[in-house]
Amino acid sequence: MIYVVNMMTLVLKSLVFITGLIIFLPIAVLFFECFSATFLRLPQEIEEIPKDSISIAILVPAHDEAIGISSVLEGIQHHLSVQDRLLVIADNCTDTTADIARETGAQVLERQDLTHRGKGYALDFGLRALAENPPDAVVIMDADCRVASGLLRKLAQKAVQSGRPTQAVYTFDPSESPDSKEIISVLAIIVKN
Repeated sequence: MIYVVNMMTLVLKSLVFITGLIIFLPIAVLFFECFSATFLRLPQEIEEIPKDSISIAILVPAHDEAIGISSVLEGIQHHLSVQDRLLVIADNCTDTTADIARETGAQVLERQDLTHRGKGYALDFGLRALAENPPDAVVIMDADCRVASGLLRKLAQKAVQSGRPTQAVYTFDPSESPDSKEIISVLAIIVKN
């Protein structure tokens, strides 16, 4: 009887240990990634490339973004050179997103496919359209984001120089009096970055 109780205790202790290990490992990996990103960041110098030497296409997938897309696209337009393109993919829109995007001077492709929905399909649609006359670099931007001054050109330069995808730091600016959802979103973006 004592042997059975000791065996059950050993099994329970083993299960608790394994469960703890399963929980601990992802947390440890996340901690290591955050630590590495925060304290071990290597400086990355970007050699300045003349503004007109590379062509950039800004690809903006948009689904029912009529309310705020105009100011976003106008902000992007200020950063573009003559050889650059701004391409908006109005993806399964039921509002005036496409019309508003055209009014800002963006090239607009409208996509209607209720079977294949979502950002991935919209991006694929846009990239296929760009393949006919490919730019040197493609920058993908959400339809509700603002871009910092000089960022688009720096991202494109980094991608062209390295021959690899490049990602900017993405931040979230809460309102003056944020609610708990906004605070959690800000924290999640910080951890993600």
